[in-house]
Amino acid sequence: MGRRRLFTLVEDLVGDLRLLLQNVTLQAYRVDRWIWRLKSPSIYTVCSAYNYLNAQVPIDHVVHVSSLWHKDLPLKMVLFAWRLFRDRLPTMDNLSRRHVIDIDAQSCVGGCGFQETSAHLFLDCNLFGSVWNHNFRWLGVSAVLPHDVAGFLNQFSFFGGTAKSRQSILQVIWYATV
Repeated sequence: MGRRRLFTLVEDLVGDLRLLLQNVTLQAYRVDRWIWRLKSPSIYTVCSAYNYLNAQVPIDHVVHVSSLWHKDLPLKMVLFAWRLFRDRLPTMDNLSRRHVIDIDAQSCVGGCGFQETSAHLFLDCNLFGSVWNHNFRWLGVSAVLPHDVAGFLNQFSFFGGTAKSRQSILQVIWYATV
């Protein structure tokens, strides 16, 4: 019985892996070890990783127009995403700022007790944000979510590498989930 053929996506990933490992030579009698370069004794600690990540300059994420106006998406989805990126959705936070609801009524509809903002609903909420964990498992991806929706679309689009076709498919998945 022969081997089962790989899916096209998996074949592309295997090809990418082969390119990455092309210049790697294995040495049988050398000790293989990880080196943590952020701390002077080269020992990894959670504290050093935390300090490194917190010292990073925050990036103001901008969604590229080509990502926003995707040809394979209905206009209704694109307009919803555009309102999401511009923080124009009727979240409790926005309604309170516009004096539509009382300032004390800003709790998340998911019942988690946090203030309901666009970023909270789509990324951090235990109820609604957990959808992304299912998507990650389905895609076979492990990731940490950024704290802004635009940055998350940019990150999500590159999970499959830099091939435009993969980015396009991941963008459609992202929009369908939102």
